[in-house]
Amino acid sequence: MSDLEQKRRDTPSMMELTISRLKSAVPLLLRKAKKQLAALKSKKSSNAQQPQEQDGVPEKAQEPPEDDKDGLEDLKNFSEGENNREVEQEKRDLWPVDPALLPKLELKRHFDSSKFADITIKTSEKEFKVHKIVLSCHSEYFARMLEGRWKETVNNLVILEEEDPRVIETMIRFMYEHHYQHEDETTQGVIFHTMVYAAGEKYGIALLKTYAASKFENVLHYCFRTIDLPSVIAAVYTSTVSTDKVLRDRFSQVVKRRIEHLMGDERFMEMLEQYPTFSIDMLESMIPKWVLARDHSSSCCHHDHLAWSQDNSGWV
Repeated sequence: MSDLEQKRRDTPSMMELTISRLKSAVPLLLRKAKKQLAALKSKKSSNAQQPQEQDGVPEKAQEPPEDDKDGLEDLKNFSEGENNREVEQEKRDLWPVDPALLPKLELKRHFDSSKFADITIKTSEKEFKVHKIVLSCHSEYFARMLEGRWKETVNNLVILEEEDPRVIETMIRFMYEHHYQHEDETTQGVIFHTMVYAAGEKYGIALLKTYAASKFENVLHYCFRTIDLPSVIAAVYTSTVSTDKVLRDRFSQVVKRRIEHLMGDERFMEMLEQYPTFSIDMLESMIPKWVLARDHSSSCCHHDHLAWSQDNSGWV
């Protein structure tokens, strides 16, 4: 279901609004009617007369009791509130879409229709008619390409046939929609988010990296017991650069929480040997930060000894 359909479904109908207003108005109306009835009975019993003039000055009309004032004030406020709600409903009827969603909706519409497209991205399976302004706004790589006199700029054709077509399509869609859907909660799903993250790094799309890292971590938490961990380790440490620690740190933190169950796994121990950087990341994730940040230059001969905690939560 799209955001627009969900918003329309969540918006109450006119019938629901009318029923809600009547429910809130009934107590006030009953209260007012009782007060008016009591006032009439009091007037009949006392045979009240109209105010008489004394010395040419009309007698001041009797003010309503304090309770009646409160009731009138409540009705006045209720009426003003109803008018405001009617105005807001008219605005929603005339403007049914949240203005904040309009840029995304418009971009998605142009991507789906290829309207006003001025450059093509070609993969081994598919071509995408896209817009230079969208590419340059989201991607540092494409911004440099379009600002310079690259061959792709002259021909208005970018060939990415060596890249994974699914990853490129996901990357392009993200630039138009600011999100992507991939519900595979298996090893391949975790690896896919890893590849999307790597594409965000390669093409300079910071928002895509953040989004993919979050998806990666969520799926990893959910299906950690069922994934092929060595395959994920290989994907993370071959597709990301050593200077980019975001995804690697998130991965090592998740693995650290299960380290007690993994230490007896031969394949896991083999991966520690095969990927030394992974071993270092795991070690750093388990050593307290204050130890890593300590300056040992002034006490090089007096090092504290670390011991593994009894609850297997880390070094102490």
